[in-house]
Amino acid sequence: MLRLGKTVAKELLDIIDKDNSVVGQAMKSIVHQKGLRHRVSAVLLQREDGKYLIPTAAEIKVEAGRLFHSAAGHVLCGESYSDSVRRELREETGLSTENLEYLGTFWFEKNYPGRKEKERFEVYRVAYRKSMESVRLNEEQIKEKWLSEEELKFIYTNKSEEISGPLRMTCRLILDFDKRSCLGS
Repeated sequence: MLRLGKTVAKELLDIIDKDNSVVGQAMKSIVHQKGLRHRVSAVLLQREDGKYLIPTAAEIKVEAGRLFHSAAGHVLCGESYSDSVRRELREETGLSTENLEYLGTFWFEKNYPGRKEKERFEVYRVAYRKSMESVRLNEEQIKEKWLSEEELKFIYTNKSEEISGPLRMTCRLILDFDKRSCLGS
């Protein structure tokens, strides 16, 4: 990986084609400005009681005030999805794990004011155990909230404006909320 200094190198992303093959690299700001395809990893942290950590995106995020994945972020140049999700989990919750369960993938495309997203998400689940440290949300996530699948599905169905676009896609395509009923519902 090109070493341009810690801050600059951190912003270098792989540009991918529709088949997820790397076709180049560009700075994150250019990727968003031009709407280039790139990679994002996301994780749902799940407690032993089945509840997911679903924090609210802080004001610094593009979908501020909406519910989001437990942790998510851009896959850096040369980084794997799984390494990215471990890094994001550490950065955004203070937790470390080697145990990832791959849940699935989807494309998320949306034009926001000032940026265009064309992201290939890979979503993972991590089991949160009592033996792990306490969750410590960083400045990107606020309001630690643990929701059962039934509670999340209720919000998805009845208050979808409260859920970020990427989490809504995870609910629909990965958790399959449109096609099945949750336990107990």
